[in-house]
Amino acid sequence: MEELIKAVTKWPALNMRYVEDDVFNKKHLEEMGLLPDEPDFGVPLELLEELVEAVADKLDNELNTRNARNDPASVLPGELIDRIREARHRRPAGEKADGRERELPSDNSEPPSQSHGGPGRDDVLRPDTSGTLPHTDASARRRRGRTRQVKPASIPVFGNPSGLRLQTGDVNNMYRTLEELWNMYARGGMRNAAAFVPIFRMGLRLLIDTAAMERCGGLDRYVGEYAGEAKKRLRQAANSADLVTFMRNQAVSPENLLRLLQNGAHAYTSTGNKEQALAMSILIGEMLSISHGRP
Repeated sequence: MEELIKAVTKWPALNMRYVEDDVFNKKHLEEMGLLPDEPDFGVPLELLEELVEAVADKLDNELNTRNARNDPASVLPGELIDRIREARHRRPAGEKADGRERELPSDNSEPPSQSHGGPGRDDVLRPDTSGTLPHTDASARRRRGRTRQVKPASIPVFGNPSGLRLQTGDVNNMYRTLEELWNMYARGGMRNAAAFVPIFRMGLRLLIDTAAMERCGGLDRYVGEYAGEAKKRLRQAANSADLVTFMRNQAVSPENLLRLLQNGAHAYTSTGNKEQALAMSILIGEMLSISHGRP
């Protein structure tokens, strides 16, 4: 796992004997949906990384030497294990998890013979096509796996994959809490998450209210002063075109942000839109970087 995805480098807590012997033993790897006898565990590397991260998040809490070490799959998100199993079964034959083809024998190699002097395997499985098909190169006849689909880059909450750098205080505390809760929700780490998105929207409103009191005294003034500049900075920033497009597709703009925040203070059905809440956080994150960013 270290060679494939830098597992221990990213999550040093994995570098413990009980993790290797108990959590990641062959039986438990199979229960997690992996194929332990495969050099790449039989799954796309992004899914392997997601699984290992989920395990690392559970260590010292739900997964330790006293709890769940004999059944680690039971504390992991069921939907993640389902996705791993689905990806494992659907990967085309001959294709590795990184999208490359497995090495296949050339047509010049000797076919394996069956026992008792019977015909070779190719004699059984290959129909006689002599005289019916034109000659083709061995490489063209070789079974090729389809190119795997690449998972689209995820949109980070608050728009910054490495996190915002805010001044110490209440605003930073609220931001860090909301960021951590969203990431837990996105990983499937919440068992009771049906009402999370409306609650997150209320948290965004509280966050902006607190920032407004520290800078200009009112929510409407804060949005008016910082939202337009935040969108301008997002447009000018490198590699931010996806963020701006995502905000536009979710109808989030400086002109309607105040209304969206006010709606978020109530239990409206519309506030359960996950993508719109994420788009709001992008614009708000840039606003906070302007008003409360560290120099």
